[in-house]
Amino acid sequence: MDNIEIENILAKKVTGEATSSELAYVEQWRKESVENQNLYNEYEILWDTTASYEPQNFMPDFEAALSSHLNLLTEESINTLEIDKKIQENKIINLEPEVQKTRDKNITTQQPRAKLFSIKRLSSIAAIFVLGIAAMFLLKNNTTTISSESGVMFASLDDGSMLWLDEGSSISYDKGFGVDHRDLKMEGKVFFDVSRNEDLPFNISEDNLNVTVLGTSFTIDDENDSVIVTSGKVQVESNNEKVLLVKNQKVKLDNGHLNTSNSESNSSNWRNSDLSFDESPLTQVVADINMFYDNKLVLDNNSTVANCKFTSGGMSSQSLENIIEILKKTYDLEVSTLDNGTIVMTVADCK
Repeated sequence: MDNIEIENILAKKVTGEATSSELAYVEQWRKESVENQNLYNEYEILWDTTASYEPQNFMPDFEAALSSHLNLLTEESINTLEIDKKIQENKIINLEPEVQKTRDKNITTQQPRAKLFSIKRLSSIAAIFVLGIAAMFLLKNNTTTISSESGVMFASLDDGSMLWLDEGSSISYDKGFGVDHRDLKMEGKVFFDVSRNEDLPFNISEDNLNVTVLGTSFTIDDENDSVIVTSGKVQVESNNEKVLLVKNQKVKLDNGHLNTSNSESNSSNWRNSDLSFDESPLTQVVADINMFYDNKLVLDNNSTVANCKFTSGGMSSQSLENIIEILKKTYDLEVSTLDNGTIVMTVADCK
């Protein structure tokens, strides 16, 4: 994909028109080089600048805008005046009564100028139309939407959080996510692995439930009005009722009330039940492996990791040791084990 296509996608991203696949591609593309990241930042800054405009009392200076617009049509206007002059010389068109003045016995006849529907008037109408379109653009709500049209889709957000969207599911959030707020709306079924940030709670709303976390992993199923926690703590609210869930707990909304119960330890495996990958980012690979092996793997998320992709058939029947050996053969990988049993993987290079 060339730079022109990338720039088109970036332009669609800031206006909320990019598709989920385009957003996923841009997310990976911007991490591939410093130049890509700089171009991405330039588009973000440009949109931030225009987004700061407050349109509540939108009073555009149409006169100034029209004047500027009509200056571009000087040549056409001159041509129109020359044609008008010739018409006046050869065939005077009277639209108002003749005006006569007498002075010192000399009669001077002053003819009113013909009223013609000229290019200048047409251009004025066009300019007003263009300004109206511009006003609509400035007033447009800048919302980003990510949706999965087929199969389970992986996505990463600007705050470092990762999502797995089931087929037919979607999330949406307004500009400033990860900086001013972490509020989003969702539909369908989504697994969240939320990056911890105590200053900006992560808030999710669906039709009947509101979920608030600081940093944890869990599944929200909109169709069944349920939340299942994989790690950490999750607060769920509905109809002025609140519950606090911990690992392997589930809450379901039944008849307007939140009912809590225990969940299966493999409740999140739906997002990749056979551990297969197709050019998947390494961050997703490690997260998916951890859902089978109780979060034993930790990825040293340096700049090299962003470029690492992994493809493999189903590995769900393999032991964790065998999976690590497969990863070693794929990457220039260093592995160390901490005293608590956590396995740290550091990628020096993507082969």
